[in-house]
Amino acid sequence: MALALDHAWRWYENRRGRAYQVLNALLVLLAVAATAYAAALNADMHGAAAVISLLAGVVLAGAYSESMRLQASALLAEDVIKKIQEHLAATLNIDCLRLIEREHALHQPPRLRWMHPVSRVLVFIGVLASLGGAVYTWLATP
Repeated sequence: MALALDHAWRWYENRRGRAYQVLNALLVLLAVAATAYAAALNADMHGAAAVISLLAGVVLAGAYSESMRLQASALLAEDVIKKIQEHLAATLNIDCLRLIEREHALHQPPRLRWMHPVSRVLVFIGVLASLGGAVYTWLATP
């Protein structure tokens, strides 16, 4: 039982940790891209600025997709952990071991469910902004 719980918990931690690593890498990459975009504009390299802007949009969409995939993969382990906790709580007669149920009771609706539409909208706006920046720098600047 302990081995099964350890396996499920490590799966959950691994996937969630990787999702946070993707987010951290995205933030660093967007900061570097914004700096490169501004430097290219200051050097009147409008084509390079447009390419940087397009790449930022592609990276943003890709990072969002990978992050959502990793979070969905992490949630696979939640059901297993819940069943193991239920079994342990029933076997040991310790109701407070039902941690996932207790967490869901504290956070109704589940805490990240509302974030998915908001994050989709923010990513969509970010991609549109990067496409708009590319069009602006390519076509509208002399």
